[in-house]
Amino acid sequence: MVKRKRMSISLTILMVSSLMIWIPSAIAADGDNDGFDDSIDDCPFAAGSSTNGLLGCPDADLDGVPDSVDGSIADFSSASRDYGSIYADFPDEQSGGMSEYTAQGWGNSGEMVRAVDVAPNGMVALGADDGNHVYIARSSGKIVQSLFTMGSNPRALDFSPNGSLLAVAAYSLSDNMANVHVYEMDWNALMVTHVANLSSHHYDDTFALSFSPNGTELYVGGKDKNVTLYDAHSWSPTRVIEFGEDDVYNIVPSPDGRLIAVTHGQELSVHWTSNGSQFFNTHNHTNVVLGLDWSPDGRWIITGGNDDRFRVYHAGNGTMEAEVNQGSDVYSIAFNEAGTHFVLATSSGSGTSIYSTADWSNEFDFGDFPGGSGNGASGRRGARDVAWSTDETKIHFGGRYYGAFYTFYSADAFIWLGGDVTGQLMESRFAEYGEDHSDYLPNHYNASITTITQMQCNQAGQIQGILMGAGATTSAESITTPLANYTTSGLRTCDSSSDILVDVPVGRMPATLTVKASGVAEQCLSHTGGLSMGQVRWVLSGASISDLINDGFHPGMDLSSIVPSDDGDSIKEWGDLHSACPDDPIHVYHRWENRSVPQMIEAFMFCDHCSFPDDWFEQDFDRYRLIEETRSEVISGVNGFDGAIGITELRSGIASNLYNIPLIDNWTHGAVDATLAGDSLIHASVSNSSNGDWPFQDDYYLTMREDSVDAARGFINWMLSEAGQENFDEIGFVRLDPFARVMAGDRVGLDLRSILPDDDGDGVWNGDDLCPGTDASTLVDSSGCAQNQLDDDGDGLVNTLDDCPNQPGTSTQPTVGCPDGDGDGWADTADAFPSEPTQWADSDGDQFGDNPEGIEADSCISEFGLSTEDRFGCVDTDGDGWSDLNDMFPANPTQWIDADGDGIGDNYTCNEMLNTVCVSESGDAFPTEVSQHKDRDGDGYGDNPNGFLADSCPDQAGSSNQGGELGCPDADGDGWSDGLDDFPNEPSQYIDSDGDGYGDTQSGVNADNCQGTPADEIGLVDDRGCAPSERDGDYDGVMEDVDVCPNTPASEVFDVDETGCSESERDSDGDGAIDSVDAYPMDASQTIDSDGDGFGDNASGTNGDNCPSETGTSTGNLRGCIDSDGDSWADSEDIVPNIGTQWKDTDGDGYYDNFANSIWADDVMRINGSWPGELIPGARTPDRCPLHANELQNLENPGCPADMFPAGEEEESGGSNIPIQSTDSGGIGTLTIIIIATVIIFLIAVGGAVTLLMRKPKKKSKRRKQSNLVEKRMAEPEPEIEEEIALEDDPNYKIDENGCEWWYDEGQWWYRTPEMDDWAEFDG
Repeated sequence: MVKRKRMSISLTILMVSSLMIWIPSAIAADGDNDGFDDSIDDCPFAAGSSTNGLLGCPDADLDGVPDSVDGSIADFSSASRDYGSIYADFPDEQSGGMSEYTAQGWGNSGEMVRAVDVAPNGMVALGADDGNHVYIARSSGKIVQSLFTMGSNPRALDFSPNGSLLAVAAYSLSDNMANVHVYEMDWNALMVTHVANLSSHHYDDTFALSFSPNGTELYVGGKDKNVTLYDAHSWSPTRVIEFGEDDVYNIVPSPDGRLIAVTHGQELSVHWTSNGSQFFNTHNHTNVVLGLDWSPDGRWIITGGNDDRFRVYHAGNGTMEAEVNQGSDVYSIAFNEAGTHFVLATSSGSGTSIYSTADWSNEFDFGDFPGGSGNGASGRRGARDVAWSTDETKIHFGGRYYGAFYTFYSADAFIWLGGDVTGQLMESRFAEYGEDHSDYLPNHYNASITTITQMQCNQAGQIQGILMGAGATTSAESITTPLANYTTSGLRTCDSSSDILVDVPVGRMPATLTVKASGVAEQCLSHTGGLSMGQVRWVLSGASISDLINDGFHPGMDLSSIVPSDDGDSIKEWGDLHSACPDDPIHVYHRWENRSVPQMIEAFMFCDHCSFPDDWFEQDFDRYRLIEETRSEVISGVNGFDGAIGITELRSGIASNLYNIPLIDNWTHGAVDATLAGDSLIHASVSNSSNGDWPFQDDYYLTMREDSVDAARGFINWMLSEAGQENFDEIGFVRLDPFARVMAGDRVGLDLRSILPDDDGDGVWNGDDLCPGTDASTLVDSSGCAQNQLDDDGDGLVNTLDDCPNQPGTSTQPTVGCPDGDGDGWADTADAFPSEPTQWADSDGDQFGDNPEGIEADSCISEFGLSTEDRFGCVDTDGDGWSDLNDMFPANPTQWIDADGDGIGDNYTCNEMLNTVCVSESGDAFPTEVSQHKDRDGDGYGDNPNGFLADSCPDQAGSSNQGGELGCPDADGDGWSDGLDDFPNEPSQYIDSDGDGYGDTQSGVNADNCQGTPADEIGLVDDRGCAPSERDGDYDGVMEDVDVCPNTPASEVFDVDETGCSESERDSDGDGAIDSVDAYPMDASQTIDSDGDGFGDNASGTNGDNCPSETGTSTGNLRGCIDSDGDSWADSEDIVPNIGTQWKDTDGDGYYDNFANSIWADDVMRINGSWPGELIPGARTPDRCPLHANELQNLENPGCPADMFPAGEEEESGGSNIPIQSTDSGGIGTLTIIIIATVIIFLIAVGGAVTLLMRKPKKKSKRRKQSNLVEKRMAEPEPEIEEEIALEDDPNYKIDENGCEWWYDEGQWWYRTPEMDDWAEFDG
């Protein structure tokens, strides 16, 4: 057995080995854990979900296309513009952005900014040689301050991925000492805390460092010719990777952090971070390699060397993809976030380039790198390091000369401010924002407000950055439509599209109208008090009278009020305004029309951006419009021209010696009428302008697309801040009042409520303060009110006097000002009956009030009670509502009175019903009848049989009152109980003497005409109640009970027999055919025999004829059909109609089923009737195997297949005669040769294993084991048999189709299944 098991195990190994041939040897791997196996991942070192073009690459927008394909960058094509005029404080601005110089670097041409890195929040760290400082700068490029000094030249900087840490490596060629430190950032204070000094782990200068992408490791390298990996928590070294004799210049990890790329000497090496082993190495540069970056999608590594070249390598195998001669040394390389482009820092001072990763081509050349003012081209030495801003609209460079730090702005980095001249005037003011913030740099864009609005409405993408309209106007009225809520939202919709614009006021642009002090004009105005805005428009406008009187962008004027003394000469004169004024023309002085105030008037008063604008009046010989360059010339002109009006900025007019005309904000009527109507005159003042009361002004607006609000919000916030508002005051305009600034902020989602005035200092601004005089240090609520000022619940009592300050109420006792729902003066909390005004006290607590005049007054005030029927609030022991004093049954909650005095309470209740009978009663069902008190069936008849009107059916409700039965069921209501009523559902009948269903009452329904009907004929009565024995319908003298022919014709009624039938009516067998025509008059199943063969035509009748149209004698399968051979089988179904011993051939082989030898039949099948054929002596051509066809001659066993042993015989081996099934053999299909070989090997192995493990001793004989009893019998000699017969030769031994053995011996069947060892008797 052990040997067999060993052989089985060996074969099993062989089997498994054969299957292993077909198992691929590839090992599944997904290094970046993005769900794409590295074998198909186009970006195996950067996790991603892209599926379009490249698989498994970064796809930030999840559109299926990798970022490196559909990403984009800002437009740096115009980054070489000179914005130096904007930033006069910054020296030599030629970069197209911002140039900063470190403090000491500006004085020393040899100082460099060797390292630049951008934090996640956009702030920039830069390391400079000047005093070894590390500076922090804003994203704008403005250096804020020094963070710390290193003691040697900072060479490498890197923020941790979350920006919380800053690692710095420095070097000094003089002392060759390592200098590596890690700092924690405090971004609020812009300070650092020292975290770790790693210098002791390095024995020479350190040039390079980098955090891992997940921030858990820091990699440092330098002149010690290795890279050290540190744990970023414990700051202990975890691994050192050596690089032979080469200095390490740069280190960059792969995006997934599994690899690091290292430039050392002139080479590039890539190593696994997990074990330090080398992935690949290349040596293509001919000078040191300082520049290095790994593309964000992990596919490419780019190196830059001092051989004027950068080279692109495939990160997966190190093959070189591209080599580009830059023309100058490449010191640094930086990919943008999407990996579509990269920028270089080179030794060229004349500019740098941005390259595309699509084809490695140069896409943008921009900028220059000056060394300082006056140095010219000779001072330009290029850049040492480069980094993109977080929003990628700016690029930061560390300069190689004078400690320069350059920030180049793309067109997308600007807020472009266009509109009227005010935008240009404010440009230098806006520059303050660009210095101190990290998002956008404001810049003037020379275009009109209409042009700006068109560009905004036709897609702001036509210009990069944020496009804003700026000036004393809103979006162009002619091409936009304000929304319904414009006054609060500032929203307009573009007429040419569905785009939305937002107008945000950020300042006031007021003007004033002045005349010579004490001159004729001032004297004239003393009669009117001033001018209305309608009169101002009439003076300045060149519009026709029809335009002035009709509604447009201003309401139409009432000229009779505007110019009540108009003399009709078409000259606008002072006398037209008032009869007391001189008829002198009103001349006007103002500044050039491209100045701020004239442009404000053109927008505000003339709506020059509308479809049908108004305009200034045209001067002529009668009336002058004098245009001056400066405001001082306007003031001087008015002083010298009495009767002329001068228009200038409000602040200038107030400061002058001129008279500032008071104005009324009324556009339809003159000043006199407006004053009479209640309008107020407003005097020119800065405060009136700031708070929006001064009518001759417009707001200074910033207009932008709604979808750019988020980006512009920081700039607008600054414009509305104190710093921004001061600029308006300083330039001659007026700041917005605090409330207007808050409202403006609301338009762009800024909450500026903290700036609102709060006179009482309670923290609630005046506009929302409902209690402006609150005492100092008193706590107030959100409305600015203290408790002694508030009546929170509005019930007329201040909180300090109100016992319930948060609940309105009118209660007076026991608390004041609390809810009193029923208005009885008692607070609900103290009112025992808060909803009942007539009750409030309940001394005994029984919920019945003590007030005797109130509702449900308590009759027993000092005694708890719940009675409610006879009186309220008294003791009711049994709880039936009746006080004990008046309760005849005080302990019985169901009874309280007994009218008939029988001791049983009158309150009758059935407690339990069973079907329709009350099985449990309480109380008196007959409260006024002393002899009765129960009524189980509830029919009104008492159950007491000795009482009055006793119920004859106490368990059945009823109304009967006849025949001596009371209270029994009476369905038809005739007074007779259903038990006595023969017709319980028919009230007109109640008795049926003979029981035939017809009532004896002749006047009733269905009256009985034969009231003596015999009992045995009750069911045979007719509709008159008469039975057959009582009626003779055909009047033949034979009553219908014996009249077989009840409808004998009248002419034959005297010639009938005893059955009442005449000759023409007799039918002896009753088959419907009268005897005279019935071939079988005594057989009801047959009436005719068409072919005369003695078989009736009715096939289903007695001896029915299956062939009624032909004479025949067959009786076997069919009757009355032709049977030529006389074997009883009709020729039509006899397979051999001429042989009398055969008629069927089941297997169709020409041998017939009937047999002459009894042993030919299978006994079991013969017993159950499934064996074909019959035992017929002398049967011809019999078939010994009638179930198995064989057309070939078999002399020994006719009709049997050659390999089959028929019933009654067995093959020598003892096998049973099991029917053989034949199958179509189509051969082996065209299976693959390889699979056949594998299957063969497998089956050999399996077969061998199974055989060795599970085989049993081989049977020595096919003879089945006999039972002990049978073998004993067969072993005993029998005198009648001279030789022993083997069991297989015994004709009584059989094997059926299931392999079960059968043997018939001495009148008993025995059986044995293949699973059995011994025989068993068959008892079924």
